[in-house]
Amino acid sequence: MQWYHRRVRDRKATFDENVADNVGLQVAYKAHLNNWKSARTEFPVPVIDITSDQMFFISFAQMRCFKYEKEALEATFYGDFQTYSPPDFRALGSIQNTHEFYEAFQCPQRPETMCRYW
Repeated sequence: MQWYHRRVRDRKATFDENVADNVGLQVAYKAHLNNWKSARTEFPVPVIDITSDQMFFISFAQMRCFKYEKEALEATFYGDFQTYSPPDFRALGSIQNTHEFYEAFQCPQRPETMCRYW
């Protein structure tokens, strides 16, 4: 969570949503694994050489892709009624706390601490 909070104005305002993003990603990944195990086969992605786990994490990040004008970004995510972190922080913060992401992409470096909720 510290990753989020170094970049947002009011830590308490976004904390619940940040936790929900992390837990949601972990639950969705477990569902992905259960689906994969029941199919008992790896589903290759046509045209590009990635695994189903890699595609899962790419898809998760893709749903947070937005382009904002500077004024809209500041008003929406740094204003007085801030309840959400900016979308790119929501994606990266959740992924940063997911050990399986680092395994899927064979990342040599991992954060020293990760938030796990169960």
